[in-house]
Amino acid sequence: GKVNEGLSVRCVYKIYQAQVSTPAATNVKAYQANLNGNVVFAGYDKNFTRGFVYGTDMNDLSNDTAQLHQTTGGQYSFKIENLEPNTTYYYKAYVVNEFDTAYGAMGSFTTLPIVDTIALLPNGGIGTPDTMLVERGVQATLPANGFTHGGNWEFTGWNDACDGTGNVYTVAENITTNGNLTLYAQWHTYCTGTPKTSVN
Repeated sequence: GKVNEGLSVRCVYKIYQAQVSTPAATNVKAYQANLNGNVVFAGYDKNFTRGFVYGTDMNDLSNDTAQLHQTTGGQYSFKIENLEPNTTYYYKAYVVNEFDTAYGAMGSFTTLPIVDTIALLPNGGIGTPDTMLVERGVQATLPANGFTHGGNWEFTGWNDACDGTGNVYTVAENITTNGNLTLYAQWHTYCTGTPKTSVN
């Protein structure tokens, strides 16, 4: 009988099978990151698409970047935004040609936490203002007073209002921030207990 010539379907698939790798993410911040991919081989199509899938569950990469229509392979990247701080994300690069959709190995990155500042001011005392850097949502311990004051004045704690009418904070108190905070040292006289509220 007649002998069929040419490549089998299996061979054609292998020749046209796309290949893509998933390099590490870069420019990782609290709310954004750059995903990176590398099209090693896109097959022999003149046009193909490439992109990324990602998510916080490695078994459900349901977010898909806008597919980028290309004619040549090589490295590519895509900035994803509106991420959650201090969260681990998983992602894969992919490439699609006429015969195949290929995925690279899974990568991961963790977004940065939000950092708040706690400014500590002497509020009439003597000393250099200090600043604490704390992770938002994580307990931080307020330090002991590092300021001094002349005369019959003693340190009694911290307050978020210089005149002492705001929220009271004590030394070694554990607090959780949800934004930047300024604390003023509070001073009282030995004899009368009258608060001193002058601002440095």
